[in-house]
Amino acid sequence: MKNFFSKSKIRKRVASLLCAVMLLGVLPLNGISEIDFKGLHLPKISLPDLSSLFLTKVSAESGGTCGENLTWTLDDEGTLTISGTGAMADYEYNGAPWYSYRESIKKVVIGNSVTSIGNYAFYNCTGFTSVNIPDSVTSIGNGAFYGSDYYNREANWTDNVLYIGNHLIKAKPEITGDYSIKANTKTVAKQAFYNCIG
Repeated sequence: MKNFFSKSKIRKRVASLLCAVMLLGVLPLNGISEIDFKGLHLPKISLPDLSSLFLTKVSAESGGTCGENLTWTLDDEGTLTISGTGAMADYEYNGAPWYSYRESIKKVVIGNSVTSIGNYAFYNCTGFTSVNIPDSVTSIGNGAFYGSDYYNREANWTDNVLYIGNHLIKAKPEITGDYSIKANTKTVAKQAFYNCIG
C-alpha cells in the first residue's frame, strides 16, 4: 500500500490526469458521449453536449418575433432582416432577441412597413456597418443604436450629429448654439438631444 502512495506514483497519476483534462479542453465537445480513461483505471464518463453554451456565430438562419406583427431573421451572411407590419417591441440594454448574435450581424435591413424601432434594439451590436431605416418608421426608441459599430464610427457623424438616412439618431453634448434639423427628416429619436445643454 505504501508503494501506491509514493511521491513518484502520485506525481505520475496527477500528471496523467492533467494531460487528460488538457486533452478535453482541445477536443470538440459536440458529439462526444463517452470518454474512457482506461490507463487511469477510472470508469467511463458521459459528457453533456456543451456546444450550445458557446454559440456566438450564426451557423444557420436564426429568427423569431420582435413585435406583435414583426419577425426577424439572421442569415449566415450576417444580414438581420426585420419584416412585417407595425411597431417593434422595446428592449432593455441586452434584451433584443438577436443580442447574442450582435458581433455576427453585418447588415441591418428594416422592412418598409415597420413603424418603430424599439428601445435598445441594436444596442452594442458591434458588427454592423450598414443599416437602412425606411420612411415608414415614425418612432425610434432610447439608445436604439447606442454602442453599435455604425454609432461608433466617427465618419458617420456630421457636425456632432448622427443621422441614418432621414432619421436623426443622436447629437453629441458638444453641440452648442442653434441647430437646424435637416429638411426631410422623418424622425428624431427619443433622447437624441439628451445632455445637449449648450
